Amino acid sequence: MSGSREEKIQSIRVMSLGEIVTPNMMTGVSALATLTNNPTNKVLGAIGKLQKEIDSFKLGTLGETDFNNLFIAAITEATGVTITVEQFDAAWSKMNPTYKDFKENLNAAIQYNATQNQKFILVSFTNPKDMRQLLAELKENNITHQTVADEDGNTHLKSIDCIELILTYKEKKTKDELVKQIHERYTNNSSSVFTYDMKYIQGKDKLAPNIMEAILWDKSNCKTLTEFLAAAPVVAVDKTALVL
Repeated sequence: MSGSREEKIQSIRVMSLGEIVTPNMMTGVSALATLTNNPTNKVLGAIGKLQKEIDSFKLGTLGETDFNNLFIAAITEATGVTITVEQFDAAWSKMNPTYKDFKENLNAAIQYNATQNQKFILVSFTNPKDMRQLLAELKENNITHQTVADEDGNTHLKSIDCIELILTYKEKKTKDELVKQIHERYTNNSSSVFTYDMKYIQGKDKLAPNIMEAILWDKSNCKTLTEFLAAAPVVAVDKTALVL
């Protein structure tokens, strides 16, 4: 549509959802350890052996039922205790924050996105379990959001208060590929300036090697997203340089 908001976007900030809605894996590990009456290091060891399966789950190449079966089998083997899917989901959910934990930073992102000529995009290397819990938190706290159903009838978060949310497991693409896709979508708008506030790519401890202008959010200096956005400059990224 002529004159649409997207045609006027000048500043586009792309951030990992995990920087705003930050999980704590160890709380989930502790919940499983308590549930099975085993030490956390034993549970953590079992989870460590499942990294390939966890990545596949996040990329949408491993279904949730198969993931549940593999995970529960690994916990049973490591601890000698068999848990149900419901117990597993309850323990897994412990790692995710509640709305009060991410409210301030989410509101900062919403405010940035609502400002004229600015756009905030969230990308997440995530899975259906975490997104169902986030959706429940948004519903419970009356936060505007949009969902979309896939061909199998599964519901996925599409946006949070007009902030676009792009999920690896839904798109079946890596974080690298999603970032490149976003970049290419706006290359026709010569006035757009991209800033990638992304610490990790593909959910692993690897700096984005081809986004040389990535801005890293050091939470020891900027406690809130409002502080970070005020301190971090908008950086122009060469539209021809993004080769992932």
